[in-house]
Amino acid sequence: MSAMSGFKNVENIIKVAHERKVNNMKGFFELAEEKGLERGIELGRTEGIEKGIELGRTEGLELGRTEGREEGADMVSELNTILAREGNLEKIIKANTDKVYRHELLKKYRLLK
Repeated sequence: MSAMSGFKNVENIIKVAHERKVNNMKGFFELAEEKGLERGIELGRTEGIEKGIELGRTEGLELGRTEGREEGADMVSELNTILAREGNLEKIIKANTDKVYRHELLKKYRLLK
């Protein structure tokens, strides 16, 4: 029967039909539909979980980027405040244009976490 239908799970459905004492085609097709629905629900759940994980990952990355930008801006602002209190405008300008120098100052003033 599986060779004629192209449906590979026919033997499993026939086995369940025998167990449930299904003795007509209507019962057989209802059982096949039931098994199809079960498989569809299973696949839907799996796909939903995968999409949920991906969506969560995407949202988590975006949230992390946003928080990282805010934290970085706060550190630079604090560094500029320290340098302004020292009265060193040249350091402020250099720190705003030179990433390596800014990083050194952030370490020096213990602003990097």
